[in-house]
Amino acid sequence: MTSVLDELDYSNVTTPARGVELLATIDRLETQLEADLKALSKLRHELETVTLVVLFDDAGMTGSHSFGDYTVKKGLEVTGSLPKPGDKDTEEVASEKLARRIAALDWLNANGYGPLIKASVTAEWDKGDAAKADALIEQLRGDNSVKLKRTDDIHAGTLKAQVRDRIKKGLPTPLDTLGVTVLPAVLLTKKPNRKDT
Repeated sequence: MTSVLDELDYSNVTTPARGVELLATIDRLETQLEADLKALSKLRHELETVTLVVLFDDAGMTGSHSFGDYTVKKGLEVTGSLPKPGDKDTEEVASEKLARRIAALDWLNANGYGPLIKASVTAEWDKGDAAKADALIEQLRGDNSVKLKRTDDIHAGTLKAQVRDRIKKGLPTPLDTLGVTVLPAVLLTKKPNRKDT
């Protein structure tokens, strides 16, 4: 497989005009590659979660299977993360996401996943206010009377692993509340060294 880099002639950049011409070519290639990568990702997802699942089911295939240098496994694809209000959300959407996030964290705590939740406390000041930040640090060391905002979160990969485990065990799991989707999928688990392809 050849690379688009093989087609670029950097040694030909001997004048500003040739340099700009190469830069413009690279810009066009990047735009095309980004579009192609997006299309490939969509195609891959459809193959993994629809086409191959149906073909494996029709053939009665479960578990792992080798095809030449590749090994695939029929399992579950878990995507998503805890709901989180975004900067561009309307007030109504942000409020709904926050309510779902609180419900998700409550469910995780109630079902024994509390130790997986990371609590963060942050504070920010304007430029030049380092002395105020230092003062807060000293105050926190002293009497702990300051009020700060706390944010709780669970790493998306950890959440997905726990959801996958619960689904495999047949345990009820509030997917929408947790912000995740679970689909049957056939995924590559072993690939040849990419240098060899």
